[in-house]
Amino acid sequence: MTKNNKTKGIFLAILSAMMFGTSPMFVNFFRSEGINTLTTVFTGCLLSLIIYLLILTLNKNLKSLKIEKNLIGKLVISSLVFYSTLGLLFFSYTKIPSGIATVIHFIYPILVTIISIKAGRDKLTFNLVIVIICTFFGVALVSDFSHQSLNLIGVLLATLSAITYTIYIYLINDEGLKKLDNTVFVFYVSFIGAFFLLFAIFIQNSFFSSVQGIWGNSFSTKVLIGALGLGLTQGFGVIFFALGVKYVGGPIGGTLSAFEPLTAVFIGTCFFQESLTLICIIGCVLILGSTTFLSISEIKGKTKG
Repeated sequence: MTKNNKTKGIFLAILSAMMFGTSPMFVNFFRSEGINTLTTVFTGCLLSLIIYLLILTLNKNLKSLKIEKNLIGKLVISSLVFYSTLGLLFFSYTKIPSGIATVIHFIYPILVTIISIKAGRDKLTFNLVIVIICTFFGVALVSDFSHQSLNLIGVLLATLSAITYTIYIYLINDEGLKKLDNTVFVFYVSFIGAFFLLFAIFIQNSFFSSVQGIWGNSFSTKVLIGALGLGLTQGFGVIFFALGVKYVGGPIGGTLSAFEPLTAVFIGTCFFQESLTLICIIGCVLILGSTTFLSISEIKGKTKG
């Protein structure tokens, strides 16, 4: 790996994390206009799909959309799990501060490691035990239930989003899916997700009211910014992260993802006046510190190996 590629990879991974960290801001724009979570997720999904289609068209790579039939089922499940993650996370923003929700969601690297231990891929070490304890203690501090500062449902939703994202990570680790071009993979995930999200919106009988809310009399600059923001952050964020991992590897990419919750906390506190107590700050430090330590330990272990 050349120094230039490594620098490029670090930059792309950080940029991706910061883009994802701004998502709560754009979700709040939708929420302030009374637009529900399903429609918000669908809007970001649809615009991401358009971005991927444009990239494939400009690169004259549309022929690569032809895939093997045995991958269809895997793509469907991966898409459902991924957009369930976004739905749970975005819905948690309506219950608890978005910055805190994103920090709780960031426990997923710990969950991935725990599953790896159960599957026999990793060993349970003393350092790992300390990391796991610190992480869950951090979540408890962030929740701060003794002061009734956070909604239990919101915390559970953010935790569930971490669990579903952990499942998603294992699903996309499939050898067949890894052979797909990255843009082709995310195109199908978005395409399938858009279909099921639209179906869910129709079932909820909220599609026409949502369309009226976005494009009708209540159309606002906030909605336009929110739609473009979600489309760009979700669309390019996924691609930038994949490229970053390509240059610096998964462990380092995972470590640099810590910029996502940090960005979310910063935006939530500075621009949306979300409360952030000292106890919550200590909890955030424990979660982010534990996750970063785990990733760095993994990098060193692989380097020695």
